[in-house]
Amino acid sequence: MKKEKKYNVMIGSGEHAIFIKVPKGTKVFINGGNRIEAGLTIEEVKKRLDAKLDDTFFPKPGKFTKKLIKKFKK
Repeated sequence: MKKEKKYNVMIGSGEHAIFIKVPKGTKVFINGGNRIEAGLTIEEVKKRLDAKLDDTFFPKPGKFTKKLIKKFKK
C-alpha cells in the first residue's frame, strides 16, 4: 500500500499557532474561520478558481434549461 504524503498546515497565529500534518486535499479550518485545502499549489488553486468562475458566469445550457422548466412547471 502506498503511503500518502502529508503536508504541514498552520492553524492560528503567533504564539498560539499549531501545526498539524494532513493528506493533500484535506479541508482544514484555519484562523478566522477560513477554510483551505492542504497541499495545493498556486497553479491548482488558480485552475479551481477559474473553473468555479466559469461555471458561475457561463453556466452549462442544460442546467439553465432545467431551472427554467422547473420554474414554469409551478
